[in-house]
Amino acid sequence: MTDPINLPERSARIAPVRAALGRRARAGAALVALVAAGGLVAACSPSGNSAAAPSAAPAPAAAPPAAKKPHPAVGQITAENGSTWTMSTAKGATLSVQVSPTTQFGTAKAPSTAQSFPVGTQVRVVGKRTKGTIDATRIAVAKAKDATTAPGAPPSTAPSTAPTG
Repeated sequence: MTDPINLPERSARIAPVRAALGRRARAGAALVALVAAGGLVAACSPSGNSAAAPSAAPAPAAAPPAAKKPHPAVGQITAENGSTWTMSTAKGATLSVQVSPTTQFGTAKAPSTAQSFPVGTQVRVVGKRTKGTIDATRIAVAKAKDATTAPGAPPSTAPSTAPTG
């Protein structure tokens, strides 16, 4: 009787089989073994559904959509009454602007104060808009290109690029 754990003898018997099978066959055999193990896992799952294929890890949750950048309202201040200002847009709409203690005035590079925006000033208001009201987060002087579309804005003094003559 031979020793069941005689490694040199066992290696001698396996070497010709390995050589005959080649690398691809061994990879295929490994794949079959993995699929069979997956079927065994599915059969042992709590659901008891042995026909189910092994499931992959759940996909990561999709990132929430990026918040929309607020679209500023551009117009002329027509009235100021405490923390409620009224402005008229280029399209003729009247908006109520709610100014709070957290409202910022001017720009990050050129901060300002509420007193710098008297009635008649062309402004750009950024904030959450609900129907005809804007909860202002920032109020700044309208840029030249914005002011030309606001009511009562002076005409543009930029030179014309149209040919003359």
